[in-house]
Amino acid sequence: MILKGSSNQRSSGGYSLKTRGNDMYRHQKKTSQAEETETGKVKMSGKICMVTGANSGLGYEISLTLANMGAIVVLVCRNSNKGEEARKRMIAATGNENIELIVADLSSQESIRELVGHFKSMHQKLHVLVNNAGHMNWNRQETVDGLEMTFAVNHLAPFLLTNLLLGPLQKAAETDGEGRVVNISSSAQRMGRINLDDLQSTKKYRIMGAYSASKLALVITSKEFAHRLQGTGITVNCVGPGNMRTAFNSKAGGLSGIINTFPLSRWLIQNILEKPVAEAALTPIYLATSPELKGCTGLFYGDYRQPETPSRQVNNRELTRQLWDISARLTGIPA
Repeated sequence: MILKGSSNQRSSGGYSLKTRGNDMYRHQKKTSQAEETETGKVKMSGKICMVTGANSGLGYEISLTLANMGAIVVLVCRNSNKGEEARKRMIAATGNENIELIVADLSSQESIRELVGHFKSMHQKLHVLVNNAGHMNWNRQETVDGLEMTFAVNHLAPFLLTNLLLGPLQKAAETDGEGRVVNISSSAQRMGRINLDDLQSTKKYRIMGAYSASKLALVITSKEFAHRLQGTGITVNCVGPGNMRTAFNSKAGGLSGIINTFPLSRWLIQNILEKPVAEAALTPIYLATSPELKGCTGLFYGDYRQPETPSRQVNNRELTRQLWDISARLTGIPA
């Protein structure tokens, strides 16, 4: 692992929108604060932000925007060369030299723990954590920990990383008013099915089945994080940024590959047109930085800063309890 560079809460009980003033319509139109977030006018100077999967695609765009806002940005990348190249490009593009690189393999729990150790040796606080890194593969693979790769990277990695970084997030909340966690899920979570008897897809593996289940698991535990962290100043929200033009989609076969694998459905129809990655980054940035979202937690956002209702399974308390307990056991975190 390589480290480079410079050194009052509201929850949605059922993912219904709850914000300050209980204004059920405040997010249905673009506000001046949302416009400022979109154009990068919100100031993040001195705030420490970590983004996983940051060397390309959505993670790079989110990191670039945060750097433009003046944040201290910690890039978490698997490949040191690609990560360093991304860091240099970001510095050149923004003039912000407070961009750091930590090289870590999020499919390895040992590597995640080393990542957290390195971060804590450099920083006491973390204002924003964006769990963006993802995985999708045609064939079933296992991690060094013996876990199915898609489930491990898309769900267990952010679960473990968030738990291990609660200390720095809490410190930011205590000293600066809040700490935010933004989890990058997918609209595919609505197609997901959690099979507690086969979370590792050992009995049956299909690319979209494994992917959608992992993204649903992320939404379920995100809401549970929000519930458990009420009153701490730490907020946890999810976003499905939509289908975008990234190398991730190309590697997985893109839209054509998904269509060949799955029957055409409403989800595919709604996402058939891939958007530019800069456009897809708007909502994650909004969740990470917008002043109007201070204290808002347990929400799922879709495109264009709109709160949406996720899969009904998210509100299944027994499923949530069992999934949390299993995830804690698989990552060595106290339940």
